[in-house]
Order: sequence, then structure tokens, then C-alpha cells
Amino acid sequence: MEKSVEYRVRNYKSGDEVHLARIFSECFGPTTSTRLKQWYRRMKVLPEHVFIGEVEGKPVSCVEMVFKDLHMGEDVYLRTAGISGVCTDSDYRHKGIVTNLLRLCLDYARETGASNAALYTGLDIPAHRLYTRQGFIDVATSHPFIK
Repeated sequence: MEKSVEYRVRNYKSGDEVHLARIFSECFGPTTSTRLKQWYRRMKVLPEHVFIGEVEGKPVSCVEMVFKDLHMGEDVYLRTAGISGVCTDSDYRHKGIVTNLLRLCLDYARETGASNAALYTGLDIPAHRLYTRQGFIDVATSHPFIK
């Protein structure tokens, strides 16, 4: 059984991008703190929409959210919470941190008017189980190929 760890949940603050870039590089591929700040600026990610799990003052886990109004037809828009950046430092996985962050993120989305949430991820990754336990369902069941 994995040892539990004490962590604190908070929102993004300036300077976190250094730790987050390291975690993102481990989870998604190489990135830098500069590229992460550019991503937040371009996607208009607000600090209160980045949920961070912190251990001993250091970010170890993250879930980001961007709200979008999806156009569903004439004058009909669906406020959607786009979930991204779900990742945890490998030394802190399987301790429930990102599960808690995702749950808090989804609760916040609901409280602020989002009627649904969406995320895009691979089908054959370990986190897939986390997403289905949180109520997400697969809407794609095939792997795309491109040449």
C-alpha cells in the first residue's frame, strides 16, 4: 500500500511555472517555464482556474481549467469547462492528490455555471481510469492515424 502524504491545495501563483514545467515535461514531453507562461496567456488561463497540490511548499500536482462557450445553434451557447494539464510528479502519484484536485476543479466549474466538462486524452493511458471514476465518458473509441 502506498504511503499517504500531506498536501495542501491552492491556486496558481507567479513562480509556480518553474516547478510545473518540470512536472509537465515528465508527463507530456519537454517544456519550459516560458512556454508554460505563454500557454496560460494565449489560452487566457486564470490563476484561480489552476488547481495545485503542494507538498512542503513545492507544487507536485496540477489540474487546469479553461471556460469556453460552445456554440450549439442560433443564440444557444453551452458553457463548458475544458480540463487540461492534469499531471502529477512521479514521486507523488497514487496518493489521491490529482483525484482531489480534479474533483475540486469540477465542483468549481459547476458552481460557476458550467453545464459540462471536457478533456482530451489518449485512450490507453493510466489516467483514463481516473477520468472514468470522475464521471467522464469516452466519446471516441478509435485511434486516429495520419500520413
